[in-house]
Amino acid sequence: MADRAVQYKNEGLNFHNLGRYAEAVASYDKSLAIKPDNAVVWNVRGATLVNLGRHAEAVASYDKSLAIDPNNAVVWNNRGTALLNLGQHAEAVASYNKALIINSNIASTWFNRGNALLNLGRFSEAVASCDKSLAIDSDRAETWNVRGLALGELGRYTEALASFDKVIAIKPNDDMAWYFRGNALLNLGRHAEAVTSYDKSLAIDPDFVVAWYNRAGALNKLGRYAEALASCDKAIAIDPNLAVAWSNRAGVLNKLDRHAESLASCDKAIELDPKSASAWSNKGGALKELKRYEEAIAAYDRAIQLDPQNESAFAGKNELLTKNQGEQQNREKEERRTLIQRIKEAESFGVLPSRLKNAVQQPDALPYPDEVIATLSQLDEFLTTARPQINLVLSCKQVTLDSWEIGKISITNEGSAHAKNVTFEFSDDLDIRHVKNVEVASGETKRLVV
Repeated sequence: MADRAVQYKNEGLNFHNLGRYAEAVASYDKSLAIKPDNAVVWNVRGATLVNLGRHAEAVASYDKSLAIDPNNAVVWNNRGTALLNLGQHAEAVASYNKALIINSNIASTWFNRGNALLNLGRFSEAVASCDKSLAIDSDRAETWNVRGLALGELGRYTEALASFDKVIAIKPNDDMAWYFRGNALLNLGRHAEAVTSYDKSLAIDPDFVVAWYNRAGALNKLGRYAEALASCDKAIAIDPNLAVAWSNRAGVLNKLDRHAESLASCDKAIELDPKSASAWSNKGGALKELKRYEEAIAAYDRAIQLDPQNESAFAGKNELLTKNQGEQQNREKEERRTLIQRIKEAESFGVLPSRLKNAVQQPDALPYPDEVIATLSQLDEFLTTARPQINLVLSCKQVTLDSWEIGKISITNEGSAHAKNVTFEFSDDLDIRHVKNVEVASGETKRLVV
């Protein structure tokens, strides 16, 4: 029976090597049915289950192996990798730690541990773990890559760049390494070099969508907006449902003063990802340039709500608020100045109605905007509708048949507006031919002796 168990184990290994993983598992199960205490078979069964993507079953299989042989560093490492694939990063680190207690000289375990720590956001520990791995095997490109990513997260971009350069020295056709190198250069402000690095990545994989839109970001920083737009369009052609590419496109279109198109791109980005702070911020920028200020402020507010650290949204909103405040102050100043002019004009034009007399006593004290605007409207109405109304009374004392001794004229203005430059023409049979340039205020009577 023992020989039969070995036969099934070997059969399983052959199936595994041929990539026939389901059959391999079936053979291992037959072997374990005969000899269930074989730690090696439980381990290889776990590895085959990992290849099938059945990671939880793989962990259970490794646990069976470790129950039989708890001091096998390789099994602890393999168990950690299955847990890593399940997203159980803390448990994976614990498993790798077990392996390293048993054997601290396994480069792959230090690397795997560094990868798990990277996923946990424990970046300094990830770098240290990768350094341990590289001290054992300095030619492992994956380790340099994870190290570079962890250094980038720590803001140590120069060191990250050096790590990605190591990856490329080992694997010059690694499109991901060229891409990550571009990101490090972008963060270092070396934008032209970043574009070159992204180009290298895209030469290897022309459909690498993230490289296209990050390339657009670098070109945007260089002020090469037309090229940046073309790069965004490439990304969208590959994946039209990528919200970040639409958002980046909107930002570039704003730089090109194509604000209506930018607004359309923002709306597409927001349709795909309503929580994209950058899309809302770019939308605020487009609306601001289109002079749709209230909508712009609302868009900036949404961006800030989604990302309280969004500097461009804060800057755009503050610019608009300052602009609006300044415009309002200028508008108030102008309307108050107009009010005073209208008051002077009205007072010289006629007698103000009682409803306006109180309002214009202290124009600077009138609340803005309601009462100022209302008073202006009433003054304009008065100035438009006020009219003089002249009544003339002529009296005289006759001395001879063809002359006057005394002539008296009473001129009364019963209208609401002053009468200026009043001129009378008398008939030709009178010696008084003209009365010129008489001014009669509203409600006033003037008496002339002629």
